[in-house]
This record gives sequence, structure tokens and C-alpha cells, in this order.
Amino acid sequence: MEKTKIIALVAALSLTLGTTGAITGCGSKSDSTIKTSTASTASAVAYQYIPAADVLKVTDSHILDVREEENYKKGAVEGSEWQPIFPLDDTSLESAMKEYATSKLNDGKNIYIVCNSGKRGAEKTTGILIEAGIDKSKIFTVEGGAKALAEIDGALKPVQ
Repeated sequence: MEKTKIIALVAALSLTLGTTGAITGCGSKSDSTIKTSTASTASAVAYQYIPAADVLKVTDSHILDVREEENYKKGAVEGSEWQPIFPLDDTSLESAMKEYATSKLNDGKNIYIVCNSGKRGAEKTTGILIEAGIDKSKIFTVEGGAKALAEIDGALKPVQ
């Protein structure tokens, strides 16, 4: 009997952690698919994702590029804002990001984060934005990051 309860609990937990997905608009006329997943951190931040192609259609929002300057200058989404978080172990960049978020991103608009691959840099940035008082429901990670955007013709343009 005890073994059955444990199996049932493990199954319920697996279903809870494995559930993702929500469909919502991104401030444009077309609908975009937004996926939500839960990080395995103590704070259990819910990360929201937007497909790379869909971020090119958003309006009246912030596209925040957090890559190193060299990568950003090679190609960025037109109209994006650059505030680096790489290298990830540079704590001065965390402070600069928090200050930038407080002064430039706290206007209620959605924020779409572009990092190299849509993982570590976006997760770190999301945490910093939340610490800066940004509503977590307004923060999205571009799925696949700049690598996915590079596969879309004309998505990334060189920055002077």
C-alpha cells in the first residue's frame, strides 16, 4: 500500500512539473505561442518563452539583447536595446542591468530577452529584472536566442 502512494505522488509531481504551454498575444495583431516552464531553482521562477520568429512581430515592447558586445555588433534585432550580462560571473554587469531595468524597462511593456542560446543569460537576466521590480508576467525569453534568430533571413542586422 505504501509503495502505491509513493508511485502516485511521483506521478503527480511529474505531471505538475512537466506541464507547459499557454497561448497568448504579444501586443501585435498575430497570436504567438508562449511556453512556460519552471526552473529547478529554489525560487522556482517561471520562465516564459516566445518563438524567435514571433519576436520579430512584436510592437510597443522592449527587445533586450544581453550578449557580449562583439556578438551584439555582429547582428541584433532592429530596435533592440543592448545591456550585456555576459560574462555571467561579472557582478558589475548585474548591478548595471538592475539599474537599467529600473530606469528604462519599468514602464509596463513586455520585455523579450535575447541571449546567445536562450538559456543561461536569459535566466540570469530574468532574475535580475524581477529583483528590480519588473512584473515577471512581462518577461519573455526568445526561444533559441540569437542562434535561432540567425536562422531567420534578415532577423539580425549588424550594429554600428
